[in-house]
Amino acid sequence: MRYHILYKTTNNVNNKIYIGVHSTDNLDDGYLGSGVALLRAIKKHGSDCFSRVILGFYYTFQAALADEAKIVNEDFVKDRNNYNMTDGGMGGLHFIGRVITEDELARRSESRKANNPIYQPEMISWMQDLIDDGVSAKRISELLNEKNIKNTHGRSWTQGRVQRYVAQLKEDNLLRDRIIQNKSCAICGTKFGKGELKVGRFKNKKCCSRTCSAKFKWRTSRANERLKEKKCSVCGLIFSPKNTNKIETCSRSCGGVLASQRKVEDKECLHCLSEFKPKNFKAKYCSPDCYQKSRKAS
Repeated sequence: MRYHILYKTTNNVNNKIYIGVHSTDNLDDGYLGSGVALLRAIKKHGSDCFSRVILGFYYTFQAALADEAKIVNEDFVKDRNNYNMTDGGMGGLHFIGRVITEDELARRSESRKANNPIYQPEMISWMQDLIDDGVSAKRISELLNEKNIKNTHGRSWTQGRVQRYVAQLKEDNLLRDRIIQNKSCAICGTKFGKGELKVGRFKNKKCCSRTCSAKFKWRTSRANERLKEKKCSVCGLIFSPKNTNKIETCSRSCGGVLASQRKVEDKECLHCLSEFKPKNFKAKYCSPDCYQKSRKAS
């Protein structure tokens, strides 16, 4: 069954009211009204702070509108204790059938862009520089939020909103795609990077693949720059250390010879306090028994 009702919505916080007409099949649908001022108040206070009372039932929607017009008149609209912004009896129908021409749409668009800071020439030039440098949409959103610049709806920026904003600027021919020129791989010399790329970290890319990139990193790493050719302290062979300059021998065999040649001074056992000749530099106990007894004592 279709119900046509005249209702009153009350803000329980400040006692402001809203008079409206509603057609529904369910009287408990939770509908509070569609007025602009009312919707803003609901967003501010929450729907739980509002209550609706049905003032009357009608057979037709037009009959409900007629009674609404008797209540919501010019004096009622001027009263600041309600949310109605227009005279009653229209039911929102004054917007239906209105034709908006293309010229009016263009005028509204230009007016919106002129009053919005994100469409200013300085902002567009800054955005073009970021795109040319290959800055990602996520990083652009972070920079915009750091500068406290809001979008057209007054909201903070996200990666998706930046992508839609850039697409809109490109559609309006205010931004261009980032032009990428061909590059030569620093390792194998292969040409790569043909065409145009919208996003990415192409500016600092030196190699065509991950394999070449790994080789390039090894060649230009700081550790590799410090490695110099050395003379083996045992056999005298000239060699290049692989990992660190602390290596003194060219092989494991020469390292064993060097270790045997080193003189290890006598030490005092930490448990029995007797002197002993350690087998390596890290030894602290004269025997395994002293080591176990020391652990039990501690």
